[in-house]
Amino acid sequence: MFPFPRSTSAPSRVQIACGHITSASDAQQLISDVDAFLYQVLENRAPSKYQGKFRDEPLISYDREDGKISFIGPKELFDGIRKDGDTMRAIRERQL
Repeated sequence: MFPFPRSTSAPSRVQIACGHITSASDAQQLISDVDAFLYQVLENRAPSKYQGKFRDEPLISYDREDGKISFIGPKELFDGIRKDGDTMRAIRERQL
């Protein structure tokens, strides 16, 4: 009936690879860490670095101190998220 044999053992933790540093990381922990760092970024608790321009848009980056998580994108994008009340409320609620 099923094309794959059923297993009676508990499933293993899901791993994720989002780059060289995060290869074979625990997916749930990495997603939680990314969300927590995004919260710090959007609350202006993480320093930004100017990265030049792309298509006349100023780019900025944010790097977590340990170097495992970083974001880079148009400054306007980060500012727009900060101005979106529903998005910021959802991000704050996840951090409680």
